[in-house]
Amino acid sequence: MMGPLRKSIILPGFFVLAVLSALVPSVARAEGTGVDYRPLLDPPPLSAQEAKLLASEEAKYQDWVAGQSGPVSIEAVDTPYYYLWTPSHKQVNGYYCGPATCQIIDDYWGNYVSQSTYASKYGMCTTSQGTNYYLMDDVLRYYTGKTYNYYADVMAADGFYNRIQYHLYSKHYPGSVLVRINPGAHPDWDPYTRNHSGHIVCTEAFDWRRDSSGYRNIRINDPFNEADYYTSGGSTYGHHTYHRGTIWAGVDETDFNAMIY
Repeated sequence: MMGPLRKSIILPGFFVLAVLSALVPSVARAEGTGVDYRPLLDPPPLSAQEAKLLASEEAKYQDWVAGQSGPVSIEAVDTPYYYLWTPSHKQVNGYYCGPATCQIIDDYWGNYVSQSTYASKYGMCTTSQGTNYYLMDDVLRYYTGKTYNYYADVMAADGFYNRIQYHLYSKHYPGSVLVRINPGAHPDWDPYTRNHSGHIVCTEAFDWRRDSSGYRNIRINDPFNEADYYTSGGSTYGHHTYHRGTIWAGVDETDFNAMIY
């Protein structure tokens, strides 16, 4: 397996986010958010080894983008879609969405360990504040032996959809995204009923063909079951298909616009 690397991150412009640093710890978070935002505000620099890996993988992605006939080839006759099926693992507590997503992805590649083992690796999730998301790619590389990297500042919808298509259709990797779930603003988050300020889920399928309602979709594998924590919570655990605009809004509303693949 590939040895441990530190962060793989593209996060320019943190002078804007520094203003939020005093506010983030006091934000009330619903059960199941599972993400510690504080380290994302001031992540350590890349190691030389990780910077080299990230540059190599990003160059492959940019070459792929250059070969597309249009934005994610939406208007092509053979509109792309791709489905992986990842095993489901429910997070064992209200803040282990990161370790549980690692377990889902690792199990897809043929092996997995306990969620507490992922959580302790590199200190990824050692307190109830939740997962240090920028460390999750390090953990996935260690356990899967695959070239997972952390990408942030994905600032445009087309770029996000491109990266979803690339990591599934081209790399054949299940990935993950960091989302804010806000059913009040985005009713298409159903069956969620509560606002979760940050949550990590596995991305496992996309379909850019329009469905019967005219939407293009992304399917996730969610480790969190809201109904386990709230009497009015939804049955959110497992495989769920959402409009891709809903997933993008969830990513965009976190301020970090982060994903791992």
